[in-house]
Amino acid sequence: MRVQVEELDNIDLSKPYVFVVNHQSMIDIPAMQLAIPINMHMIAKKELLSVPFLGWYIKAAGMIPIDRRNGPEAIETFRKSALRVAGGESVLAFAEGTRSRNGVIMPFKKGPFMLAMQAGVPVVPVAIEGARKALPPDGFAVRPELIRIRVGTPIETNSLDRGPLDRGPLDRGPSTAAPSTAAPSTAALSTAAPSTAAPSTAAPSTA
Repeated sequence: MRVQVEELDNIDLSKPYVFVVNHQSMIDIPAMQLAIPINMHMIAKKELLSVPFLGWYIKAAGMIPIDRRNGPEAIETFRKSALRVAGGESVLAFAEGTRSRNGVIMPFKKGPFMLAMQAGVPVVPVAIEGARKALPPDGFAVRPELIRIRVGTPIETNSLDRGPLDRGPLDRGPSTAAPSTAAPSTAALSTAAPSTAAPSTAAPSTA
């Protein structure tokens, strides 16, 4: 697996963030760990704990399992995660809540944005490209494809409404009629998407 990181200097690695990422493949998780050299905890759906190898990795890496079918439990998970982030830890969340089967970005869930607002830390949009080719949704063999990861500009949440996390289902995305203080939409992630210009001359990371 080859990983090329762009715009990493957009962030201060000593500060906590909520990284909001598009989801193409199971390989997104280790690719993000390689791309951003900090100890960040991933919010993952609880069902992944039963997946061979991946489930073991999630447990060993201290990931945060969330049961999306249990509303009160999911809200409590986000509350605890907000405390961890406010205490200086970074969290990685996949904005769509699941992998895109065709590469098209799906509507965002609001949980990660509410988490960032509750913790009072910036949201960092991150775009992944090439992961579907490296490990297709229905495949198990990793291919030697280049995975490009572009880190967007942090979006401050200090001025946003920090209402209670239990204000409506966490699996719904931001309303299209929301005011300008609403959580960031898919447009934010689009601005972080890897450009089609010539790739960086920096040598890609390998693993």
